[in-house]
Amino acid sequence: MITTFFTKYLSVFNHKRLSFFAGLVCISLASCISVKPNATKSAKKWYQSFFIGDQGTQYFIKPLQLEGDSSEYLNLDLTFKLNKIIMDSAGMNVSFFSNNLFKNIDSLKVVNSNYAYTVLNFNYMFAERNKRQFNCRFSTKIPLEALAKLYKQNNWTFIAYANGHAKKYVATKKTRKKIALLNQEIFELY
Repeated sequence: MITTFFTKYLSVFNHKRLSFFAGLVCISLASCISVKPNATKSAKKWYQSFFIGDQGTQYFIKPLQLEGDSSEYLNLDLTFKLNKIIMDSAGMNVSFFSNNLFKNIDSLKVVNSNYAYTVLNFNYMFAERNKRQFNCRFSTKIPLEALAKLYKQNNWTFIAYANGHAKKYVATKKTRKKIALLNQEIFELY
């Protein structure tokens, strides 16, 4: 009789103990699942890509901002195709947000710490008033080889020459991070 009592008592005790340990294991596993690993930064939100068959992949890089004097700045976006071989050029659209209205650009010098390229031919697209500033938009082409060299360094400076005046624009800290990630995900692959 005493042995049956102890057997029942021990089996109930072991059952409670087993339930307790099973609950601890479940809680531990749930907490491990909710811990996120270190997130790797991605540039996917700053560009769009489209597969276009034999022509390879077309990329659209969303606007990158460079700051000028006072409240002036420029945004540029790029469109280009990449295949097994690098295609000839990229379409570059530049919007100057300025206190002054202008409809022509003589040239635009694009510089990083290791490379410089000067763009000479711009097509005027439009100008519009944006609150207190004008948005003067232009388009041009830039060789993809030059673009790839620019992306190797993220400390971009643009110097726009228009009507005998030069305006300097530099990449913001946020833009420099974007340039580095875009280089890593797109240009280093080619």
